[in-house]
Amino acid sequence: MIMTKSKAQTIKQAIKAWQNEGLLYLFLALWVMFIFGNDSRFWSSKPLYELFVWVPLFAAVAVWAIWLGMKKDSGVLRGYGLVFLLINIYTRFFEHFWDELHMALFFGILSLSLWLLGSKAEKIWQVLAPKHFDPE
Repeated sequence: MIMTKSKAQTIKQAIKAWQNEGLLYLFLALWVMFIFGNDSRFWSSKPLYELFVWVPLFAAVAVWAIWLGMKKDSGVLRGYGLVFLLINIYTRFFEHFWDELHMALFFGILSLSLWLLGSKAEKIWQVLAPKHFDPE
């Protein structure tokens, strides 16, 4: 069987789509397990030791995706790893400080951290955008 150029391109696009979908399902499943644990008591309060397995596993998979994305120069892996590592951190922030801090302080810390994250992302975007989107 001879593979034409368009057929090879279609296969590459399908592999990228499956990779995106697989990474999304993996990270969403880990996030749900990280929040609710592995039992049927979804909304009841659980001791933190019941979730201990899922917390480091979620972080480790995100760091692994970032590392593998850097090693293989895959923006998809790096992107999923970074996004879900940030989701992990912010979920932990909500989990630990929602009831403990005064609401003004809680949302002040949250807004400050998001502002710092956004300004850093904007600086990175300003550096990388001309290289990737130069029309010449």
